[in-house]
Amino acid sequence: MNMSLQQFLGFIEQSNNPRAVYVFKDNKVVPLAVSNGLLEFYKNVFNREELLEYYSKYMYKYTHPDDVERIVFAGRNFALNDGVYDVVYKEYIPNTKNLRFIHAHGYHEYIDGTRIAIISYDNVTSDYADYHIDEQSYNRSLKGLIDVDRVALAIVDIKTHELLLCNKKMKEFFKPRVMMDTGVTFEKFFITDDTDYVFPFEKIEGKYGKIMKTPYSDKEMFMHVYRTNWGSEDVYLVSINDYDLQFFDKLTGLHNFSYLLERAGGFIEENLDVSKTSVVFLNYIAFLNYNNTRGFQKGNQLLKDTAALLVEKFPNSLVCRLSEDHFVVVSDLDVENILEEIHDEAYKLAPGDFMELKAGVYYFKNDDDVSVAIDNAKLACDEIKRNLEKYICVFKPEMKRFNEMTQYVVDNFERAIKEKLIKVYYQPVIRTSTKTLCGFEALARWDDPEYGLLSPAIFIPPLEETHMIQRLDIYVINEVCRMLRERIDQHLDVVPVSFNLSRIDFLTGDVVSTIESIIKKYNISKELIHIEIVERIVGGQFIKKEIQRLYDAGFSIWIDDFGSGYSSLNILKDFAFDEIKIDMEFLRNFNSKSQSIIASTVGMAKEIRVHTLAEGVETKEHFDFLCSIGCEKVQGYYFGKPAPLDDVLQHCKDKGLDIETKEWSKYYQELSSVNLLNRSPTIVLERRDQEIYLLNYNGGFKNFIKRLGYKTIHQSRLESVFNNEKWCEHIRNAIAVVQETKKSVITDFFFEERKYFLKIEYLIHYKNYCGVICQIFDTNID
Repeated sequence: MNMSLQQFLGFIEQSNNPRAVYVFKDNKVVPLAVSNGLLEFYKNVFNREELLEYYSKYMYKYTHPDDVERIVFAGRNFALNDGVYDVVYKEYIPNTKNLRFIHAHGYHEYIDGTRIAIISYDNVTSDYADYHIDEQSYNRSLKGLIDVDRVALAIVDIKTHELLLCNKKMKEFFKPRVMMDTGVTFEKFFITDDTDYVFPFEKIEGKYGKIMKTPYSDKEMFMHVYRTNWGSEDVYLVSINDYDLQFFDKLTGLHNFSYLLERAGGFIEENLDVSKTSVVFLNYIAFLNYNNTRGFQKGNQLLKDTAALLVEKFPNSLVCRLSEDHFVVVSDLDVENILEEIHDEAYKLAPGDFMELKAGVYYFKNDDDVSVAIDNAKLACDEIKRNLEKYICVFKPEMKRFNEMTQYVVDNFERAIKEKLIKVYYQPVIRTSTKTLCGFEALARWDDPEYGLLSPAIFIPPLEETHMIQRLDIYVINEVCRMLRERIDQHLDVVPVSFNLSRIDFLTGDVVSTIESIIKKYNISKELIHIEIVERIVGGQFIKKEIQRLYDAGFSIWIDDFGSGYSSLNILKDFAFDEIKIDMEFLRNFNSKSQSIIASTVGMAKEIRVHTLAEGVETKEHFDFLCSIGCEKVQGYYFGKPAPLDDVLQHCKDKGLDIETKEWSKYYQELSSVNLLNRSPTIVLERRDQEIYLLNYNGGFKNFIKRLGYKTIHQSRLESVFNNEKWCEHIRNAIAVVQETKKSVITDFFFEERKYFLKIEYLIHYKNYCGVICQIFDTNID
């Protein structure tokens, strides 16, 4: 095609034929365009945006449950391979209980280097009125289904074995011996003229199917026989698959997911002690990253080596590869002890890489369904996915409850957005030097009418996994800007608000342009918007480039959870940002070691002119320590929990926390940037007319005044700290000179009959306030 991809998508949208264009990306089918004809196909129940969203998130919502697995499998095969897509399936007409039969067919095309799938949809339901399908149209549609399905299918009368229908694929397995005619039996058509021979459908019929040889070769096939009704007749629905193609994973040689579902029950009954049987789900952590850094060839080799290890350690057991790096083992051995051995040996398969094999275990019960057992084992495995200390987890019933809540979140997220069940809460950020409110962090909270206030730990992870988090983040940004505009219009005080962006925000759209458009919509100054980016997502050239775009656009960029990852120092070196938020875990484990790390981090940040904020401040001890090392801002329960805006403003008012203005913010930002570490006794002072206030001090100054017998009183008038008017007057006069000349002053003075040097340096002034830094040098030798 000579047209560009965008031109082609525009062409498709204008088409009156029911069509859609998809791309297979990140192991997911993503819709790019839907035609006018497809909107009409759904009787305009959806507009174009809604139909794209339906195909993106809820593609099988209206598909009949009996058909979902088959068309998912067919769609995946089509996405991963060349060839054509050709399926017929039943679909409920949206907002009704009525069924229709859809024939979906299509092919791949390359446009602008992008491999796209172009799919057409036909309604193949016939002889019906008002979408009510009668028996005749059902039979005819079933024949259409049989004719196009890639699985070999036949319909056989239960009593007479008369062959009623069969498709081409069935004729490849059982080559026809005679012409099709009324009354011809399955046996005569496919196998023999011997009228006494009866094909053993009754023995094959059942839950697990049967592996058997084809009549004309030693090739194995897998036959399923189901008893059902077709119109008014009792029939067998017979399906056959090529055993090798259907049930083996080509890469590892293990049985695959299809075999697991079809044969695991039979395998357990025939080979294992059910009372000791367990199902194990195994999953590598960070396998995608391993593939990206080491290459697919090494990734495939790791999977093959893992398969061989599992087969070796679980003899006489069923070992399957489901997909990607997911494996399942069904065994009656002592699986937990074996998994301990496997965990240690799996490390050796990828030396030098952090590749941990996690395992979830579910102990099988007599009446358990295999698919449910696999799901439960996977739930157990997912439970420890982010836990670095555990690698084996046994299923507990409460995990299912959490999984149900996860599904509830995914199913109800759009409703929560539309009905504003998701609220923006604000947590105050306090400047240490003044104890004023200098900002908020915006946090999402879900107030559900059925379950009450949902914890972010419940709704954030599923939204991240389904990529819906981008929708949530944009919603929060919009609500923040709307709030700021309302307060500005009402001439109320505002302070900057920070919010988090996730990795998904950068990968699923142009988040920079989106934020720009929102602040333009509400006419909000960029000085009021601070963007937080969690340290663990900062990596790769693309995200680095996008962060730089935000920085260049004039946004203040903060690194959240600084110190929690493995590359903190590289981030300081490689990325442009304005502030670091020190991870709250350092305060949660508050000891001399963590204090040294925090102090060094603050000092290092000031050396490179990066501002600092500490999260998780819960006690006065935390706050006093952070003040002493010059950390500029704090956030935590000591000053207030996240709450609705009106509540948090009232809370701050009750605690006597004034709101910092824009002008004072710039003034105190400069004052707070002073590095108090690795200095002699040092204080930051502020001259307000004739009064001098102590804003900050370091450990050296604290020890200095202790030696003099005084106590520190943070954020107090200087006279309250030193009960010596002559000494305070000496400092007051020296600061006046510095304020006037904006030059450093060094003076000597006597205090308690000891001689000291005092160096006073100009920092900044605003109105009648002036900030200076004072260093004290003791000239006495004890």
